Amino acid sequence: MGLWSKKWLVLWSLWAARLLPQPTLVIQVSNGPMRGTISPDGSHAQYSGIPYATITQRFQSPGPEPVWEYVFNAIDEHARCSQSLQDIFMMGTEQCLVLNIYNPLNITPNSKLPVMVFIHGGAYYKGSGASLLAKVMSFESEDPYDLYKFFMTKTDDELILTRVPRIAGTVITSEILYTPCAEKVIEGEEAFLTESPFDILTRGDYNKVPVILGANDEEGLLLFFLDKADMKGNIKLEKSLPKNLEFSSEIDRLEVVQKLLRLYIEEDISVNTIVNITRWIGEVGLIYPMLEETELQLKTNENPIYNYMFQYSGNRNIPKMLMPSSLRSVKGATHADEIFYIFSQNIIPTTIFENSIIESMTTMWTNFAKYGDPTPDFTNPPIKWYRTNSTSLTALVIDSEFSTAPLWYNERVKYLREVYSKFRRKG
Repeated sequence: MGLWSKKWLVLWSLWAARLLPQPTLVIQVSNGPMRGTISPDGSHAQYSGIPYATITQRFQSPGPEPVWEYVFNAIDEHARCSQSLQDIFMMGTEQCLVLNIYNPLNITPNSKLPVMVFIHGGAYYKGSGASLLAKVMSFESEDPYDLYKFFMTKTDDELILTRVPRIAGTVITSEILYTPCAEKVIEGEEAFLTESPFDILTRGDYNKVPVILGANDEEGLLLFFLDKADMKGNIKLEKSLPKNLEFSSEIDRLEVVQKLLRLYIEEDISVNTIVNITRWIGEVGLIYPMLEETELQLKTNENPIYNYMFQYSGNRNIPKMLMPSSLRSVKGATHADEIFYIFSQNIIPTTIFENSIIESMTTMWTNFAKYGDPTPDFTNPPIKWYRTNSTSLTALVIDSEFSTAPLWYNERVKYLREVYSKFRRKG
């Protein structure tokens, strides 16, 4: 082999080595010894797929965190719970109670660093669909123990790929049937949520910390798009009223329905009014609850509360970009669009505008983690994000140009507040 060939071989080997994950030193954690990898750019260490609890049995509380004597290689960053992709492909496993941890290099056990925890989304919203799902699987019962025994006999694929049909005329998607609800207290059994979050927040019985609360202005576009059933021409808003509303008379219910129809629909359901339906889905399901929580926390939490409305539409609005043109052309941002301006993705190139939004978003969110203030004065922010208070109910509008706007920003959400103040279901 000639000299030049040897040089090229060495260079190629060095280049190839950069593509392979470089291991970290072994560290000791409460579970046992563990090793991760160094990021490709050498900026941080990452430990992926660390189990934080053991799986005891399906539908039961998790067991204690596992321990090990061998060196645990924390390198599996693709662990996910069992789920379907477009109701066709299955992926994931029930063994999914894991953490991914990222930290700077050259830190010591005594280093005190701000910590950011990201809990991924999953459409948990309201209600319970256990008995409905069993009925679709040809098993009818309302008894929770019978349902539990029945579901224990089913595979992951059967549980996840079986869909409950939508009730005719509603805009309630089947995915939100399988969601947490207030649990009955059973002696000897650990419960996660035993009361309505509204009651807990109203009473002030929660951990009071500084908070950022916000939403995207066109949240409902994605929720509408993800539901495969054809809703056009079949929607009856009166059948889609939130289940946590309760009316003392049919007159009251019809009065609310008629006012909501005027605010949201204005005409017969058609392709041209689908965007109004998506706004109903987004505002009732996501935006109004965020606004209501803000007001509840303002009454019981003395720490700063910051509100935002994200409405920038650019090359990183990936959920919106996956939609048909009729929805994609709607101005604004849909559910989860803002995530790709905080977390890195290398699929789509960014423009100058995207880089500016990315810089602003990541700076504000990390400032909040470090200082409890997304725009502290000493950072010379381009715009000051002021905390919300009872005399100044405003939100930061995140767009190509930042601005502020009233928290209760349109007549629709104002009317929803009025409706809930009168007709919220008790208990």
